[in-house]
Amino acid sequence: MGTTFNYEIGSRPNRLGKYSIYLRITQDRKPKRVKTVVELSSVNDWNPKRQQVRGSEPRHRKYNDILDKFKQDAKTAYMSLRESDAATAEQIFEKLNRKDKPESFFQYLLKRIDNLYMERRINTMEGYCTLYRVLRKYQKHRGKENCDLIFKEITPAFLSGFEQWLIGLISPKTGRALSPETIFSYFKLMRCLINRAIKIDEILKPEDNPFWRYTIKGDKLTRDKLNASEIARIESLDIPRNSDLWRTRNLFLFSFYCAGIRRSDCLRLRWCNVTNDGRLQYKMNKTGKNQDILLVPQACEILDYYRSPEAKPNDFIFPVITCRKTLSWYKNDLDITRLDPHTAVKIYNINKNIGVGINKDLKIIAQMAGISKKVTFHTARHSFAHVAKEKGADNIVLRDLLKHSSIKTTERYIGSFGDEGNDRALQAIFGDSQADRERSELLERICRLSTKELKDILNNTV
Repeated sequence: MGTTFNYEIGSRPNRLGKYSIYLRITQDRKPKRVKTVVELSSVNDWNPKRQQVRGSEPRHRKYNDILDKFKQDAKTAYMSLRESDAATAEQIFEKLNRKDKPESFFQYLLKRIDNLYMERRINTMEGYCTLYRVLRKYQKHRGKENCDLIFKEITPAFLSGFEQWLIGLISPKTGRALSPETIFSYFKLMRCLINRAIKIDEILKPEDNPFWRYTIKGDKLTRDKLNASEIARIESLDIPRNSDLWRTRNLFLFSFYCAGIRRSDCLRLRWCNVTNDGRLQYKMNKTGKNQDILLVPQACEILDYYRSPEAKPNDFIFPVITCRKTLSWYKNDLDITRLDPHTAVKIYNINKNIGVGINKDLKIIAQMAGISKKVTFHTARHSFAHVAKEKGADNIVLRDLLKHSSIKTTERYIGSFGDEGNDRALQAIFGDSQADRERSELLERICRLSTKELKDILNNTV
């Protein structure tokens, strides 16, 4: 029973643009590939005849040493298994990846990235890709540029050093230090991955979790949110109809009046999501949860701008996407599990680029309204929660409207309220909106008056 061991390079780059080297174990003409830790930037760096990394790659000696050792380990495992007549390719593979071998955090991270890609969870996948690149840079900073990172190395001391390095890091995009929120997001992803390794894949023991003994010092960034008066100022702006700024304002206000609907969901809304009895029903792209809310008069007024007799149920409500090819991708996005991953990535990138344009417009709109806060599309979601809370909305009903699930204790009580409670909450929050706007505008006009003008007004009214 002949068994051969040969190396080959992957035909396609992974999510990070690297080409992995595989050990192909062939037995009875049945091959099985085992992924190694070696990754190359180009297929031209691999010599298929000599099965080695070419000298043009600066780290070729180190990579070839790794490959030689890995092949030798595979042959040793084969010889050991052959004595017990169990030397199959599968058994060799399992022995190479046995539990008592130090687990590679980098390999586990890359495997998670591949799984997220196949699950079409592109936003989360992008976060893990960024974490991988940042950790690679930190390894270089530690003098371990080409070294693997295993789970046992991730200790509280490692995390402390990583955090201090991130605090001093300058972003190449902005030229500024990383925000506390960005730093926190890296640690949150690392913590999620380690928890998964413990609870799901069981390759770590709970007592080996470094986050039990390490707390991130950086605070989460507090997002800006608008109050009712600032929302009223945006609404009262005189913006030319059908302009980009006008469309962006409509999207932002529609999100605000619809309990903070996310941008990705807003762009996908079709007329079939609007019911005859004045409700908005859709499935959230991020969480997969179903949302069913009352359309308050302010939201209905915005919809009326776009409503036409020729509109078909499957037509998009907001004409943000105009490219025919892009439209076809979005039309297919009725169920993300039915999309091929490549198309899911394209849709994610389109949505991301549209978001950049929308946020640029919102920056201009905020300046026009005299608002100094940083306003993005997601600000509408935070602003809805802020205004609702100011008007006395119940915490549990508010959590149901936002469809949050981070506090499980609160979620247990959501079911008893149902849609009726949510409808009453929305009516209570936005029911007197016109009166609130008039009151806010009057107060703002009074605040802009000088002391002399105020005295003149008071003297004239006496």
